[in-house]
Formats: sequence, C-alpha cells, structure tokens
Amino acid sequence: DQPCGYPHAECPIGGVLSTRESVKITQPRYCSNTGQTRFFDVVASPLFDANGKITRIVELSRDVTEERQMREDLLRRNQQLAILNTVSNTVNQSLDIEELLRKALEEILRLTSIDAGAVFLREDINKDLKLMAHQGLSEEAATLAAQVGLLDGSCGGVLETGQITIVPDVSRFRGHRARSLKRERLITLVHIPLVAKGSTLGSMCVGTKMQCQFNLEEQQLFQALASQIAVAIENAQLYAEVQQKEQLRGELFVKAINAQEEERKRIARELHDETSQSLTALLYFIEETLEMKTLKDAKGKLLNMLQLTKHVLDNVHKIIFDLRPSMLDHLGLVPALRWFAESRLEPKGVRVVVEEVTPPKRLPSEVETAIFRIVQEAITNITRHAAARNVHITFNMTDEQVIVCVEDDGIGFNIESLDYLPDSTRGLGLLSMQERLELLGGELAINTIPGQGTQLLVRLGL
Repeated sequence: DQPCGYPHAECPIGGVLSTRESVKITQPRYCSNTGQTRFFDVVASPLFDANGKITRIVELSRDVTEERQMREDLLRRNQQLAILNTVSNTVNQSLDIEELLRKALEEILRLTSIDAGAVFLREDINKDLKLMAHQGLSEEAATLAAQVGLLDGSCGGVLETGQITIVPDVSRFRGHRARSLKRERLITLVHIPLVAKGSTLGSMCVGTKMQCQFNLEEQQLFQALASQIAVAIENAQLYAEVQQKEQLRGELFVKAINAQEEERKRIARELHDETSQSLTALLYFIEETLEMKTLKDAKGKLLNMLQLTKHVLDNVHKIIFDLRPSMLDHLGLVPALRWFAESRLEPKGVRVVVEEVTPPKRLPSEVETAIFRIVQEAITNITRHAAARNVHITFNMTDEQVIVCVEDDGIGFNIESLDYLPDSTRGLGLLSMQERLELLGGELAINTIPGQGTQLLVRLGL
C-alpha cells in the first residue's frame, strides 16, 4: 500500500492513492540486457471495497518505445517540411538574387538552430566567388568563414567536391581568419554547395555559436535548403538573361530601323550622286550627238556614252546586289560569298581563301540567306576593325548540318568586355548574327584573343 519509489520516474501508485482515480504515465526503464532505455505507458487503476476503500491497485504497462520514436520522427519530419516549405515560398517571391538570398538566410536563421549564414555565387566558371548575402555576422567575417577548413582554403573546395563540409570547431585553426570568427563567437561551420541541374552555382556557409555535431538528417536538411536556394538562383539568373535579351532585342530593333533608314539614305545618295548624274551626263551626250553632222564627229561622243553606260550599269548592279544578291539565288551560297569576300577584301589588300570541305550543295533559301548575311556581317567587321592580312572561309555541308568558319589574322578583341550598346556597331553586329541563328535553331561561337585574330564558327542543323 506504499508507492514504489521507482527511481528517475514518477510512480503511478502515488497518483492513484492521492487522486483515487486511474493514472497514466510514461516511464523510462533501463534494460540491463540490451544497455538501452525503453519507454513504457503505465496505467494504474484502483479497486475499492464496499466501504470505498482502495484495496488493490491494478497496474498495466505497454512498451511504447517504437511508437514514441515514430512520433518524434514524424514531428521532426513535419518541422523540417515546414522549414523547407517556408524557405521555398520565400525564395519564390522574388527574382532579384540579392533579395531572395537575404530573405532565405533570414528564414533559415529564424527556423533552425543556425546563428549566422552567408551565400557566395560564382560570377564565372574561372572566377572567384562573390559574397551575395550574409546574416548574423559581418561582411568581413562572412568572407573569412568561407575560407576556413576547406581543401584549398576557399569555397572552391566545396565547389570541386560537391559535398557538404563541416568544420566542428574553428578554434583549432589559427591566424586572422579564426580570430575574426572568434570575435563573432562562431564555433561550428557548415559549407554546403549550391547545385542546380548538375551545375554548382556557389556555396552557402552557415555557423553556430555553440559546438554542434550535425547528424545525417540535419545535413540532408541543409542540402535540401541549398537545393531550393540554387533552383531559385537559377530561375533568377534565367529571368535576368531574358530581361537582358529583351533589352538587347529592343536595342537591335532600334538599330535595325536606323540601319534601314541609313540604307535608304545611302541608296538615295548613290542614285543621286552616281546614277542620276551619270544619266544626266548621258542625256547631255545624246543631245550633243544628235546635233552633229557626221558619224566621225559623233564617234567620240558615242564612246563616252558607252563607258558612261557601263559605269551606270555597274553601279546599279552593286546596289541590287547589296539589296538582294541575285548570285545567291542563281549560283548558290559559296559562289556568292566568294565573290562578295573577294570584292570587299582584296581591294583593301587582304588575301582571301574560300574553301569547300565537302562537295557543294544547295540549301534551303532561308538557310542560305541567313548564312550569307552572317558571313557578310563578319566580312564587314573584318574590313572595319580587324586590320587583317589574311582571311580563310571554310564551308562544310553534310546531310545533317552546315558548318561555316571565318578566320582572320587581325588584331582580335576582348569579347568579355564587348559593349552591347546601340552605338557599338560590332556588338550589335554580333547580336544580329546570334538573332538570325537562334531563329533557325543554330549556334554561333566566337573565339578571339587580343592580338591573335578571330575565329567565327556558325553551326546550323538541316
């Protein structure tokens, strides 16, 4: 009739005696056979005699260790899903990379045991990482945190391995990096790669102010969060690229309109300065000839009229070719481009070689026109900018694709610093080439180094 005094746990008998009601508790019990602690639900119920006195207490127990573990696992999973859902909603609310990263870090710090975090992104495959957002620590400490405990002393270690890296205790490191992190009171760091569609975009570094041993489940949560952030970054980058292309397309449209007007002015000027004046002179010669008395006197005038007529005809042919080269329709792509390249480059002292790797064949009209205009633009760029002495144009046509390569030994240029602005004729010329190829599903590659010439490669499926 006395409570059992079970150590380390509440005794249900005491509760029954004090309340005179059934009592249910969960007791931990150490099992010496297995060396584990198991949990039991214990229900103690009183039995009364006719006078209402407790005569016995019936105690039933059931092992609920597995059920308890399942409930804890389910609760933990639900908490993790809630964290993932919250972060996912947060990063999908913005297409501004810096804003979505800042908000993502805020939510991660709010919902987890993490005390500080920073996100770094690759600006280019061969460039260093750039700090894009940080929370809970200074910019200096964020940069230094990304350099502690990794293979090559930077986030590049995580980028190269693609694996999560944990630094359990930064105090074991020496130098200004560790001292700066100690001032921030950070102890454990975790570096997680940001991977989307197999491409590593950057790294997320998070830290705690107490030493933590993150288990596999917690590491998987970090990786899932990093994956969500990486997808959001990729979407934001794609959106930025689309916006940039739309802006460039608008600039190209304006440039195209201006180019059309300039072309009309040029044609009008040539017709006025060359054709119109030549025809006026021809009319004058005809009138003079009609007034002459003998054929001998008229012969010299007739020879002048013949030369002038040939000059007018050549000028008209040039204007017609610039508008639409009939040679392209009649003879095909390679002869038309050979004539154009030789007529534009050889007068400037540039040696031209046009080579057909495979037997010539006719291509669909829209393909021939696109390739002609692209190579025409390339030749125009060479005459304006390259200062080349030799140009080599190669055509390789198969049943599946056509490949055209235009190479020069000119001064080359830095393609990364190319200015795609409306007043940049080379930049918009290259953009025009890309636009033409994209409409036909083709690809344009430009290889150039300042001082080492330029190679333009056109690849178009048939």
